[in-house]
Amino acid sequence: LGKNQWRGSIPTEISALVNLTGLDLSSNELSGQIPAEMGLLSNLKTLNLFDNELEGEIPSPLFGLPALESAVLGQNNLVGTVPSL
Repeated sequence: LGKNQWRGSIPTEISALVNLTGLDLSSNELSGQIPAEMGLLSNLKTLNLFDNELEGEIPSPLFGLPALESAVLGQNNLVGTVPSL
């Protein structure tokens, strides 16, 4: 789903995709905050939100995901620290 020039925020309803293992929304024009509800995606292994216009704190529930192996969040306006996975 990367490089599609999508605009707007990441919908909180994404948390309903409980079997999702990979999500690539890189190189779009997504804005707003990363929804904390993404912390409910317990099967998520890879997350790529690189090169968007996301801002604010990185939700701490993201880093409690048991399967998460890789999170690429650069080239946004995010603040805070990223714990190691």
